[in-house]
Amino acid sequence: MFTGLVQAVGTVTATRKTPFGRRLEVDLGGLGAFPVGASIALSGVCCTVLGMVGTVAAFDLSAETLART
Repeated sequence: MFTGLVQAVGTVTATRKTPFGRRLEVDLGGLGAFPVGASIALSGVCCTVLGMVGTVAAFDLSAETLART
């Protein structure tokens, strides 16, 4: 269970279907850059950063993650 503090509110900028689930892109605003592999909780769901372009981070959500969240 997520028990951390909310540090920022991001904005979903894109989502698209992938063979394994969905790709989610979120503008993290002023939180700064995160390295590939960093874990960020999005509404309590821990997601792994796949890459960043500017302030927008990309995440892959598996079908299992989508089914349970």
